Amino acid sequence: MVFARVGTLLLAVGVARVPRTSSLEYTGATPNIVIVLTDDQGWGDVQYNNVTERQYQQGGDASEIQWNPPRTPNLDQMAASPHSLLMHRFYSSSPVCSPTRSAMLTGRTPNRECIFDAQGCGQQPAWACDDPAPLPPTTFTLAQAAKLAGMDTAHIGKWHLGNFFPMDSQYISSNPTYAASKWPVSHPGIAGFDFWHSTEASASSTTPNC
Repeated sequence: MVFARVGTLLLAVGVARVPRTSSLEYTGATPNIVIVLTDDQGWGDVQYNNVTERQYQQGGDASEIQWNPPRTPNLDQMAASPHSLLMHRFYSSSPVCSPTRSAMLTGRTPNRECIFDAQGCGQQPAWACDDPAPLPPTTFTLAQAAKLAGMDTAHIGKWHLGNFFPMDSQYISSNPTYAASKWPVSHPGIAGFDFWHSTEASASSTTPNC
């Protein structure tokens, strides 16, 4: 399980049903699994890591340094739980969002899916923003593995792995990638999620730092 400060996030949930025999041949008790993935989170951005350098931050007018440590009580409680596992050397596959999401869902380097960098157009509306690097529907995902184990799956938050709907031609690149031409639509439902309440790309934060 990955713990992180709640910001722009990808939330993949596997909800246990009555265990059943599947092609994975797993017949034990099925746990609930929650994965929280955030953008731009540093080591010191959660309180439980107690990073000294993050205890003091610039004030609003940047004229003085104030004591203002991260406050993440819910994540701190999760981190302290005897049912949690903290992995202090668990590195992301990329410093930006789209490749990281691809790797989390597939267990492979994002280069295998030809997803090399961040997609999208910032805060522009989805209908006018082309995401030209879809997650190929031929790739086996974590959500599909969960379904084989008898779990219900849900995706909540930022997708950033392709367009939910076919784009109007005026917004599509005149020289689209092979993947975008072959798979013009990519959304959590195609990738194995039973339920999804998601945004194609970025959404305005409710806790801006400015």
